Amino acid sequence: MLTRTKPQRRAITGRVPFLLVTVALLAASLLAACGTPEPPPRERRAAATQTARATDPANTLATRTPIPAPALAATTTPVPPTATATATGTPDNRAATALAQTPTPLPGPVPGIGDTIDTQGWQLTVTAIDLFPRIGDHRASGIYLYVKLRITNTSGAAVPFPFEGLVVVDQRNTSYGADIPATTESLRYDFNRDIAAPIDNGQTLDLAVAFDIPLDATNLILTTPTRIFTIVLGNTEYPK
Repeated sequence: MLTRTKPQRRAITGRVPFLLVTVALLAASLLAACGTPEPPPRERRAAATQTARATDPANTLATRTPIPAPALAATTTPVPPTATATATGTPDNRAATALAQTPTPLPGPVPGIGDTIDTQGWQLTVTAIDLFPRIGDHRASGIYLYVKLRITNTSGAAVPFPFEGLVVVDQRNTSYGADIPATTESLRYDFNRDIAAPIDNGQTLDLAVAFDIPLDATNLILTTPTRIFTIVLGNTEYPK
């Protein structure tokens, strides 16, 4: 007895992957041959506009370079100088300003009648002044200015007083030396003193010296030819 055998089905599972790969390759080949599909006309125009704006140099410069703001008018107005501008100068200017602001010291009072001065080994005081037209046998060409002195020797030795070193100066800056003959006669008869006699160290004597000056001489001072000292005698007027 014959038995009918059923035909067996062949498996097709091994062919399926091969078919899928084949389909994918065909699709890729078609896309490559046809190229990328173009967008619609409206989208193409929008893309072109954006590209043109991006590549325009004017747009690029405007985007990257900021425009500076205009300066304020107030910055052009000059600032007026202040007090501190004067104080902060160069060292030379500060030195000149300080020097100009330094007050000049006032001179001290000039000695006058009754004041005692020290000069080259002597203390000298004018005690009084007088006017005489003549002294003994001597007559003045103008008037005799008779200056009474108190003299103290501080030189440390016995020496005569240098009457010949005294002068009187008037308002015209004219100097008048001591009249030695008239002075010698006055010392001999009025003070019993020789003009050349030494005065002991520490000794004080009251003596006098005569000057022949013009009648109109004023603003008189007693001094020396080199102005070692100055004693103001003032104005004198001979009684008429």
